[in-house]
Formats: sequence, C-alpha cells, structure tokens
Amino acid sequence: MESNIEERNEHGGQKKMLRSERSWKSKSIIKCMQDLDKNLTALALKHQPLDLPDFYGNINECPLWHAEFNRSTKDRHYSENDNLISLQKCLKGKARKVVRDLFCSPSNVTAINGTLKMNFGREDWIIMNQMDKVRKCPSPREDSIESFLHFSSCVSNMIVLMKNNGCSRYPEYFIN
Repeated sequence: MESNIEERNEHGGQKKMLRSERSWKSKSIIKCMQDLDKNLTALALKHQPLDLPDFYGNINECPLWHAEFNRSTKDRHYSENDNLISLQKCLKGKARKVVRDLFCSPSNVTAINGTLKMNFGREDWIIMNQMDKVRKCPSPREDSIESFLHFSSCVSNMIVLMKNNGCSRYPEYFIN
C-alpha cells in the first residue's frame, strides 16, 4: 500500500496522493484536451467557406442551388456577411447580372435570394420547363420496353421535381 502513495513537502507539510487519483486526474486532463480539440476543429470548419456550386441562372439548376444555399446557411450557421461572400463567389452570368448592385451590403442577402428566385426559380417556369422536357421525350413504342422506361423516367422526374420544390398546383398544368 505504501507504494501507491507519493509524498511531497509543500510549505513544511506533507501531501499524500494515491497513484489512482493521479491517473484519474491525468485522464480528465486528456479528455478536456480532446474536447477542446474537437471544438476547435468544429469552429475552424464553421469558418472555412463552403463553396456553393456556381449558378448561372439556369431554371433547371435553381431549385438545387437554392436548397444547397439554404443547407449551407443552416448547417454552418452562416451570418449574412458569410452568405454575401459565398454569393459573390458562386453567382455567374445572368444570375450575377440581376443582383450585382445588391452586393454592396450583407443586409441585402434576403433581397438577393428573392431576386434570384423571382428571376430563375418561379414555380410556374419550373413546371413549364419540365413539361417541355416531357413533351420532347420520345413517345413509348409498343415494341420497346426501353422506350417505356425512358418515358416513365421523364414523367417521374418531372413529378418528383415539382413535389420537392413545393409546386402544389402542378395538377392544373396537366389539364391544358
């Protein structure tokens, strides 16, 4: 039992500490350092800019781009300033042209998103664009299962895209 005790003189007194107690304190310190390392890594990731996909104003790409923008904002807790920097990097072509005057202030991020949605992400345009794709898709042929599968995929993709983008009025477009 004496081998488990360490004696030290501190200001004339004796301090006894069991080796098991020292071991526990060492483990606590190591655990604290590991937690600190995890927190610092998470903090560094938060401030590491996430490159959004480039957006040129293509109607077909707008829903996916907006979803990615919203996800990065939420997951990384981006401020309006962070978002403005991301927008300045990823917007190109027509998309950049319609909002470039709004890049002057981080408080314009909501207006930038609204302008982009109004110009490239309107529900009715997305639906009409998808319907044009289905109309251009070759009609299924009776002698080809592949043609049925291809046509089915075109229609299915259109419906999924409409549902995922909150196009709640899509049945009315089929009545034409």
